[in-house]
Amino acid sequence: MSMFLPFLPLYVRQLGVTEAREVAMVSGLLFAAPFFAASVATPVWGFLGDRHGRKLMVVRASFGLAATTLLMGFATTIPQLFFLRIAQGAVSGFIAAALALMASSAPRERMGYALGTLQTAIPTGTIVGPLIGGSLADRSGLGAIPWTSLGFAFLASAIAWWSVAAKAATARAVGSEARGRRPADRSEATGRNAD
Repeated sequence: MSMFLPFLPLYVRQLGVTEAREVAMVSGLLFAAPFFAASVATPVWGFLGDRHGRKLMVVRASFGLAATTLLMGFATTIPQLFFLRIAQGAVSGFIAAALALMASSAPRERMGYALGTLQTAIPTGTIVGPLIGGSLADRSGLGAIPWTSLGFAFLASAIAWWSVAAKAATARAVGSEARGRRPADRSEATGRNAD
């Protein structure tokens, strides 16, 4: 998302708003729209994450961000862009979902490190996103930014899905081994044969 934000005023001009004061006002509204929608929708996504799984919410938020960013590249009017920005906020919630997923899946002894790494990734994306977006805008125009955002969102979804699945498989394997050893451990402790 941060790849697109610095170029909102340019995009607003491309959509026909030319007066400087109007560009500033419309850009401000477009910037604020997803945050307003997210403030209403994020608690709902959190509730659904508790019921249906946090990993699903991370993947849903990634795909939601990707789809709305891609559609923003096809907007031809300011109202269309405004609606898509609201939709982007309504379907997002990636950071909250990622924090909840990390808190529930990281080992207790590595929790601080895991959450610190995630919190570092957030401003890193905010810094690197505009740099990538600016390079793309210079080389290929603003139209390349939504497609690149789509690629990064798919990549984030795939990493979240497979890394959490691998951790869950490892945890199940370790749990199975521990359950398999318990009877033998008990028999050794009591001095009896497990048979």
